[in-house]
Amino acid sequence: MRHNEVLIIKMKELITTNQHLHLAFQDQLIQYINVKTNASFMFAHLCLFHYEAFGCELDDDAVSIAAALELLILSFDIIDDLQDGDVDTIWSQDTAIGLNGAIALLFIAKQIVLKTSSRYKWEVACLLEEYGLDCINGQQQDLLNTARTEEAYLNMIRQKSGSLTALSCQLGVVLATGQINSTVARYAEHIGMIQQIKNDITDLKYWNGKNDILYKKYSLSILFLFSQPSSVAVHLNDYYAGNTHSVNVPLLQKALIDSGAIQYALAIKNLLKLEALVFLKQIKMHEVDLLYVEKLMK
Repeated sequence: MRHNEVLIIKMKELITTNQHLHLAFQDQLIQYINVKTNASFMFAHLCLFHYEAFGCELDDDAVSIAAALELLILSFDIIDDLQDGDVDTIWSQDTAIGLNGAIALLFIAKQIVLKTSSRYKWEVACLLEEYGLDCINGQQQDLLNTARTEEAYLNMIRQKSGSLTALSCQLGVVLATGQINSTVARYAEHIGMIQQIKNDITDLKYWNGKNDILYKKYSLSILFLFSQPSSVAVHLNDYYAGNTHSVNVPLLQKALIDSGAIQYALAIKNLLKLEALVFLKQIKMHEVDLLYVEKLMK
């Protein structure tokens, strides 16, 4: 993917040239960045695609802000893993150290934006704060596990996941024009929501990892199972209420397919995609960039 190597170099440069961090702390954050070397950098790409789509040629300020965005996303990833108790990550080896690194990345991201020469850097910094808080608010709802209806769940993932893709797209727009674009807003959140629904469906295929049922979480497919007048719904209610401490995996595996629960989640995803495509087609992107954005919604 174009820009990936440039982004990695820029992210590391922004850490190693930060005079507020001692060398050992810089090395720690560089190790965190190295974990993401093979990442897609979807958020930075969305930012840069929209910057170009709204009439600007890529420059160092745009790349720096896109790199700052990925550092912000990295901080959220670290915090998310620490909250989930994921022990397979480098930042989870010492949770206090990992959390401190995440906090540093949050401040560094905003600092980078304000050090650019962009005339819209304050507008960009405000976007980081506004959408970042939306994401954290959605994450809070997820942690509290309160999204137990379709409407509540879609609103939760709109904030938790949709806000980050909206931030990425609007950063490029605002960096180029100084203003948020309402057409971009109509599809940007949908991209993140679609990604989240796809992840939810994938997680339900594995019963030895982060399966939402095992952790008594809710997603569209699980909410669908709860709504069915069947023995599956009774079993789920008992498990989620703590009346039983184990789940009947074969029963639930079969029910997810036979009941239409997976198809239901896919249908919601496809509706979001159709709505998004209507507005995406109004933006004049490079063809390769447009195909990339469309692929995110498959």
